[in-house]
Amino acid sequence: MRYHVRRNPVILMILKNWFGIRKSIQRKIFISFMLVMFLPTTIISVSTYYFSIDLLKRKVSESFLDNLAYNKNIISIEFKQFEKIADYILYNSDIQKVLSPNFRQHSTQAYYDLEGAQQSLTNFTMQAFAVSNVASIQIFGDNGIILFTGATNEIYPNDEKLKEISWYGQAIKMDKPRFWFGNADETSSRSNLSGNGYTPSMVKTFRNSATLEKLGVIYIKIRNDLFDNLFEDSNMKKIGKFVVVDDNGLIVHDPDKNMLLKTFPDIDKLKLQKGDHGSFITKDGQLMVYYYIERYGWWLTDSIPLSELLKDNKIIFNISITVVLICFILSGIIWYFVSSGIVRPIKQLTSVMLSVKEDGLAVKSEYKGNDEIGLLSSSFNYMIERIQDLITEMVEEQTKKKDMEYQSLQAQINPHFLYNSLNSIRWMAMIHKADNIKEMVEALGRLLVNCTSKRDAMITIEEELTIVKDYIKIQEIKYSDKFYVDYDIEPNLMKVKCIKFILQPFIENAIFHGIEPKSGIGCIRIQMKFCNDIVEIVVHDDGVGMDVARILNDESNGKRFNGIGIKNVDERLRLTYGEKYGIRIESVRDEYTSVNIRFPIDAGLE
Repeated sequence: MRYHVRRNPVILMILKNWFGIRKSIQRKIFISFMLVMFLPTTIISVSTYYFSIDLLKRKVSESFLDNLAYNKNIISIEFKQFEKIADYILYNSDIQKVLSPNFRQHSTQAYYDLEGAQQSLTNFTMQAFAVSNVASIQIFGDNGIILFTGATNEIYPNDEKLKEISWYGQAIKMDKPRFWFGNADETSSRSNLSGNGYTPSMVKTFRNSATLEKLGVIYIKIRNDLFDNLFEDSNMKKIGKFVVVDDNGLIVHDPDKNMLLKTFPDIDKLKLQKGDHGSFITKDGQLMVYYYIERYGWWLTDSIPLSELLKDNKIIFNISITVVLICFILSGIIWYFVSSGIVRPIKQLTSVMLSVKEDGLAVKSEYKGNDEIGLLSSSFNYMIERIQDLITEMVEEQTKKKDMEYQSLQAQINPHFLYNSLNSIRWMAMIHKADNIKEMVEALGRLLVNCTSKRDAMITIEEELTIVKDYIKIQEIKYSDKFYVDYDIEPNLMKVKCIKFILQPFIENAIFHGIEPKSGIGCIRIQMKFCNDIVEIVVHDDGVGMDVARILNDESNGKRFNGIGIKNVDERLRLTYGEKYGIRIESVRDEYTSVNIRFPIDAGLE
């Protein structure tokens, strides 16, 4: 469709002109509203239709499942009755005696034992035949003894041939009842299986009740009209097609007798289903509901063609379409008159708003009405003016803020410090006539140059260390072996950029507040290292310790060398690198103070 439109722009233009979309905002609103009206109405109607179909399927499925559950119970009860008959016979002592491997068949006593066993079987089965669907019973002993009861034409003629049949072997292997609804002779042709070949039967292993030793098998032939009797009053005859499928996938009950013992068409899909009951749609368009009998591996199914199930739903669909069309026409008429009254000021205001894309914020709506459109117009004008003012203020404030922050963060030399330093030089020269005056003056000179320099606020760590070492040199001369400094610095950090004067305040703090009050010689350790692209600087002293809160809130900048306090350094770090960076101070009274400085590695690593 898109390809067709691009290849035929003339057709698209004709359609737009015919509907008047290009020339009339009223028609745009009208057509848009009609689409908005049509789509929900259509969706609701179609959804209602399909919801009714889904509801109908669920109700029919639930009804079928109820009937299948009922029939499942009937089959389970009937099959368990066959099992109970077999169990009762198998636990008869007379029958177990003649089937024992030690039974001596050619003795006189054996004749009476056989007569007694046969009589016990006959007496029981006469009662069983009256209340159940049993046609005949045969017992094949592994010792060659055969017992039977029932009509002679119901008796299986050859026990050796019976043992060669696959379903017989399966029953022996599984050691549980095996129901078979085909001809006992598997060599019979398939055509015979749907007529006289339909022979329901059950085979079960016969064991000694005490030792559980296998003595033989019991073969119960079931009446051919078993399912007809069981489901005579079932609702399945009235609706749907009720089918019973055995564990081999063969149909053992079907309203169409010609389908008996044929492979169930949807057996593969049945085996793929999860759970013991449910429903699905077959390839030929039928709603198939199933119930699985786990003990026997059988399925009960009921199906009905969807076309028959949904034939009355077409009325619902036709009503839905009619309602949609009526609502669409009525809404179109009403909305046409409503849109005519409001389209003019909307068009004017929309034009002004669209012009913002081309003219920027230098636009203004001229509509002065007192209605909602007028209020929207005046609010739009106010918004444009406020945006302009805010942008201007923001630019100015950000510029001033940056200038003031960096200007205020760079302090000047404290005259009090200069006086003390020069006084120290004078007294040392007078008293000691020391030769190290030159070194002290040179260190002080370099400090003065670095403090009053107009260079950028960012310097390398190597340059920062030079400033710190000059400051330490002066303090070492002043305090005369009161402390010493230990450096542990990774060499590849020397060219990394950092903000200016981040170390000196902490060295000054360590000397004045940690080392000076301490008795004996103190140690200041400066450590620098990498840690996941983060520079970590630790300034540690073994002085008397101090109050961390007091350190952070120390405002005695007038007494400091360059007026830069610890809080000042923390703020500059956060301003430059972000809130997650800065300083962390840990101090224990009379033991130590440790300052941790963290900031990311700059591109200055060379």
